[in-house]
Amino acid sequence: MHHPEPPAPPPRRPSPYSPPDDFEPEYGEADWEEARSDIQVPAVILMVMSSLAFMWTTFTLATNLISPSNQGEMLLNDPNVQELIRQMPPEAAELYQNLLSTMFTVTPLTIGFNIFSLIVAVIIFLGAMRMRTLNNYGLAMASAILALIPCFGSCCCCIEIPVAIWALVLLTKDHVKNAFS
Repeated sequence: MHHPEPPAPPPRRPSPYSPPDDFEPEYGEADWEEARSDIQVPAVILMVMSSLAFMWTTFTLATNLISPSNQGEMLLNDPNVQELIRQMPPEAAELYQNLLSTMFTVTPLTIGFNIFSLIVAVIIFLGAMRMRTLNNYGLAMASAILALIPCFGSCCCCIEIPVAIWALVLLTKDHVKNAFS
């Protein structure tokens, strides 16, 4: 007994809304949104950290310029410190006195370093702003690299350095790189 085969289903017509088979999608809005959402958190954290660094360095610079007190000399005149120095071996006492007398002294180098740190904080902030809006890839990269250097004003480098690394990793991903206009 032979059963007749069922008729073949009609061929499926492609949806009029689907792209042709040879279509290669260009960079689209969804990719831009994904890149923007990926980079938002490190960019905002770098903006906050650089703002804190700017405020701290501004305070330090103002303090140094308004009242350049020599705290080391004040410490050397403290009776408790003098007693501690008397108990030290002579070489250690001399080293300690030299350290205290020079450590807290405001010098032109100190002022210059404060001004340089202010400039770096501004660059990091502007670069993080550009990073957040996916504009100016070069400035965004420069700000993330500068944020890796712990000496420039940030009082919270233990937070800033990992965030800068995170930002650099994201900035080197293709979908983020391509999203920058």
